[in-house]
Amino acid sequence: MPRPSIQRSAFTLVELLVVIAIIGVLIALLLPAVQQAREAARRLQCTNNQKQIGLAVHNYHDTFLKLPINGIPQSSSSSLYRGPSWLARLLPFIEQGNGYDQLVYEGDFTMQDGSYPAAHILNELRVPIYNCPSSPLPQTETQNNGPSGDEVELQVTNYVGITGSYWRGGTIGNTGDESTAPYDENYAGRTVYNGMISTLTDQSDAIGLQAAIDGTSNTMMLSEQSDYFYDASGNKVDRRSA
Repeated sequence: MPRPSIQRSAFTLVELLVVIAIIGVLIALLLPAVQQAREAARRLQCTNNQKQIGLAVHNYHDTFLKLPINGIPQSSSSSLYRGPSWLARLLPFIEQGNGYDQLVYEGDFTMQDGSYPAAHILNELRVPIYNCPSSPLPQTETQNNGPSGDEVELQVTNYVGITGSYWRGGTIGNTGDESTAPYDENYAGRTVYNGMISTLTDQSDAIGLQAAIDGTSNTMMLSEQSDYFYDASGNKVDRRSA
């Protein structure tokens, strides 16, 4: 008795190519949406970082009745900019007290005029909320530890304190009249120190929140520096400092 033939269905080459094309179109449609969702999540993290730093500043103020300041002179250096930054002072208020306790609060923090005795701590210290994950800027930079010549890998933050209201360059540093001062890119980032996070020669001169006469909700205290600066020639420059 003859056996009945069995018809087997299969993809033809054309059908296979159609399926592959459909999958490719779906991927092309979905991939940008996934990338946008990831970037939105990263931007949300950047915003949350600023919120956490802002809360840390308020907690610092509650403790010391002053706002954190930048760069007071240390015992082995009289240079104005050589002390710890305001972000270093905030470490105990962002659950980084261990790192704060290991730092040595003397010597040249910038390692320009002299070696910093706790450079190995800075080489290892990383504070996640000090960097914006969506920023294209590098999160670290290599620097020599003064005369010792040892290289140290330092974290570079994306968050900056508002230290003043206008450029310090040309005549502006002497007169305080921003309308008379030509822009000088060599002074970018340096200001007359009338902001909430100031560079002072004496910590006792630090201001409190009462100095925000327009109200804290109407006064800028910190900002995000998450992209490159372009100079007059169109060159891309990273103006941050470690």
